Parts: sequence; C-alpha cells; structure tokens
Amino acid sequence: MKKILLFVFISIFLTFYSCDDSGVIPGYNPPGQINFNITGLKTIDRNIVGLYNAWLYFDTLTPTIVNLGKFNADANGILVDTNGNSMAFSLGADTDRIDHLKFCLITIEPPGSPGNIPTGPKLIADSFAVNGPNMTASNLLIDDPNALGSVGYTLIDNTRNCYYMLHTTTTNSGSCYLGLWFSDTLNNSQIIPSLTLNTSDNWIYEAWVIHNLTATPYSMGRFLGGGSVDDDGAGLCAGADPPIYSTPGQEWVISGTCNDPPIPNLSNGEYGVFITMQPAYLPPGSPPFYLKVYSQNLIDMTIGCRRNDNVFNNSGILPRGNISISR
Repeated sequence: MKKILLFVFISIFLTFYSCDDSGVIPGYNPPGQINFNITGLKTIDRNIVGLYNAWLYFDTLTPTIVNLGKFNADANGILVDTNGNSMAFSLGADTDRIDHLKFCLITIEPPGSPGNIPTGPKLIADSFAVNGPNMTASNLLIDDPNALGSVGYTLIDNTRNCYYMLHTTTTNSGSCYLGLWFSDTLNNSQIIPSLTLNTSDNWIYEAWVIHNLTATPYSMGRFLGGGSVDDDGAGLCAGADPPIYSTPGQEWVISGTCNDPPIPNLSNGEYGVFITMQPAYLPPGSPPFYLKVYSQNLIDMTIGCRRNDNVFNNSGILPRGNISISR
C-alpha cells in the first residue's frame, strides 16, 4: 500500500512540474533555434541579381560575423532556399555566444560573392535585445544604422515626396511635353537631399517614365542623389541644345533606341513616372528593380509645363521583418 501511495505522489509531482498553468506541457526550444519572418521580398534572378543573405554579428572579444545562408523568395514572398524549398535557418552547434548577439543584417549578394563577409547592397537590419528566453531583433528595417541609416529613414517617411515637372529644353520645337525633370524652374532639385546615397551602400537610384498602355519603361538615367545630373544627362534622344537643368531628368526629342516607340506627349494621359533603387552592380539597361520607392502612376494632364507635381513615397513596399533566436 505504501508503494502504491508513493507511486501516486511521484506521478502527481511530475505532472505538476511538467505542465504550465493551463495544464498544457510547454514546448522546449533548444538553444540556437531561429524564427525568421520577413515581408516585402520578391523573387530575384540568382544568375543576374544574386540571392538574399542573412548575417549575424556577435559582439565578442573577437567580433564575429556568421553567415546564416543565402535564400530567395517565392511568388508569395515566402523565404525559400537556393533550390526553391522551404528555408530553415540554423546556428548549428555554434550556440555558446548567443547572449553576445549584436545585430542581424540582410543583404543582396551578387552572383559569385565569396560568402564569408557581406559585399552587396544592405537591405534591412536591427539590433538584438534579450526577450525572456530569446534574443530578438523585432524591427528589421531599412533605416537601421547598420542598413541605410538616415537615407532609409527618409525612404520610410511617407509624409515626404519628390517632385517632377514637364519641360523640353534641348530643342525650340515648341513642345514642352517631351522632357521630364526633377527640378523647379530655378534649377533647384526636387529630390529630397537626405536621400543621397554613398557608393559604399551599393545601391543606386534610377528614374523611369512608363507607358502604361504597353507597360514599356524608359530609363531616365541613374544617380546617387538629386543634386547633380544623372549618368546620361538629358539622354541619348535629347535635342541638340544643352539642357538648362543640372538635376536628374530626360528628354525624348529625336527617334532612337531610347525613344522607340516614340514618346509623342508625356501629358497625354498614358504615362507615369517612378524611381527605383537598383543594386549598383547591375549594368545600365537592366530592367527596373522591384524597389519602386517613389511613383506617380499617371502624369497629371492638367498642370501644364514648368509646374511641379508629386512623385509619391512608397514606403509600404519596403521589406521589413523580425528574427528571434532561443538562448
């Protein structure tokens, strides 16, 4: 009888201490288990653009960078490995330094990157903090100091827009609807100054006019900031006269490969304008990258020439996420 009572007591004791308050046996996350959530990523061509890459930085006696692996996103934005299968991130057996996690960084690594250190465009980042049994970086964003910092802060500020105007300056043909400039009539750039990138960011802006009926984009040139001309000035299809603006812009006056089919009138209700961020290693002539950070879907037909209109901030399309690692 004593043995039976002892067995019942031990059973009750084990049950009590192995369940939570609701009577449910709690789950156990072994050290180093990673939960990763990112939204806003799209599929990229691994042979042209490269792959996404996750990195962990440890603040130890010898600062260490750990490569969590390359990955992509499927058509639904779900993270997948390089073979298109569900992506699982792991620290493996390297769990003794978890409390020294400093920050997480997501980059885009170009084809052929070495894989031991980040070399490509920085996308989003966040610092780790202790959160109970986990180390958590809960706001992976483009404005983190370890991503794009103040440039990223401007990109996520949806109260600030850029501006364009229609004006043709390289010909006296009388049509002012064959040119678009991110300027005012006094040659002041209408691209926010704090958007200016550094070459070390490995990003570059590219402006585009798009013919909405055919979805044909026309590049307007690439630039790091709005305070100077873009990489092709007024463009290969500008007229013979020099442009009067020293900001990013483009004119389509003559026929050519950059004006095929010809743009007859940017104010005819068929065109829009947008600005993308492109990985800087992509060559000129590459298609628009999916980070369309400012856009005006339809160029306003009513404002006329030499008057500014909005190119709206698109902060809602920017990637963001969080990561949690069990201690």
